[in-house]
Amino acid sequence: MGKQATFGYNLGKWTLEDALMSDSLRTYVRVKHRVCQNLQDEHLSRITNLALMITGVVRSRSVQQTQVAGEVPLRCQDKSFVQRQRRFLMNPGVEVDRFYSPFIRPFLWARRRHMLPLILDSSPAGCHCQMLMAACGYQSRALPLAWSVRKGQTGHFPTAEHLRIVERAAAHIPEDAPVVLLGDGEFGKVALAQEALSRNWRYVLRAACDDLIWIEGEPYPLSEFQVGPGGTLWLEDVLWTNAQFGPVNVAVIWDESKEAPMYLITCFELFGETRYWYKRRFWVEPMFRDDKSMGFNLQKSQLRDPSRMTKLLLVVCLSYLWIMFLGCMAVFSGSIRFIDRTDRRDCSLFTYGLRWLRRLLKIDAYIPVRFCPYPFLHLSQARGVG
Repeated sequence: MGKQATFGYNLGKWTLEDALMSDSLRTYVRVKHRVCQNLQDEHLSRITNLALMITGVVRSRSVQQTQVAGEVPLRCQDKSFVQRQRRFLMNPGVEVDRFYSPFIRPFLWARRRHMLPLILDSSPAGCHCQMLMAACGYQSRALPLAWSVRKGQTGHFPTAEHLRIVERAAAHIPEDAPVVLLGDGEFGKVALAQEALSRNWRYVLRAACDDLIWIEGEPYPLSEFQVGPGGTLWLEDVLWTNAQFGPVNVAVIWDESKEAPMYLITCFELFGETRYWYKRRFWVEPMFRDDKSMGFNLQKSQLRDPSRMTKLLLVVCLSYLWIMFLGCMAVFSGSIRFIDRTDRRDCSLFTYGLRWLRRLLKIDAYIPVRFCPYPFLHLSQARGVG
């Protein structure tokens, strides 16, 4: 294949040269062209390996190195590309935040005038690893902003690590963007609330039932404030924990999954605002599902080293952004009529993206590659799990 096909390829139209390429090669050429545009100052070998791995992960829907190697357009033996993947994941020059920032910042810049829900959560990843993720809520899903990995699959990350991940995520976000920090019980810490206020952010954090609040100088455990199914309670201008942080407001809401009250600490002045934004915390769960069983099967990775898993997540997150972009394109172009019913929405944008890519390859059509989903998109809720 000549130099024009791999580097100077005309991406604006379909040509005869497209027809002579395999699906894998066509996908790789498009992906590499876009990665080169975003990472112009990076070493060419790293760009090439990153583009190959994105191609392999999306086409195989797997992060296992042998499966990825089987879907890349190389004439070498599969085991040779397995070794290339290992070298990429071990390369200290692959700095995750530096590589990822050019891809995610355009989306955040476009959204800077609208409230950004910044969601914190943790989840098992790979073999005996656990990832801590900061993500931005988007279309009942979330888009990854920053992540870290440690050994072990259970337990909470220390507060210092929570603060580091917030700092790394904030580095991608425009300074004037309004942000609301969201976290479940693992993140119900005074230090995170203080960090949010220091950045002029809002926050809604779930507190433990044994946390203390101070009302008119008297301490009370949150467990004393009970509600039943469907019930709510709103406490204003109280102090939180023995540090007497505040004043804060507390929303007490019945948690149907746990069949117990949950306690939300917030700086919002209205109960409705607090409840509205905390519901967006759960958008991170579908993103994890897309990365795992419904998408790229991250749970089947055999990587045990946190550093290598961190770099693998770079590949997975970029693959996820691309598929979400394709899902947006399918909606805007009206192409979902070819891949789903038109009278209602049954699937997520992620599923639409996977289906549309498969169709584009099937009919030898032009493959658009971007890593920035449309910042503004208003869709009805999907009926299925998508």
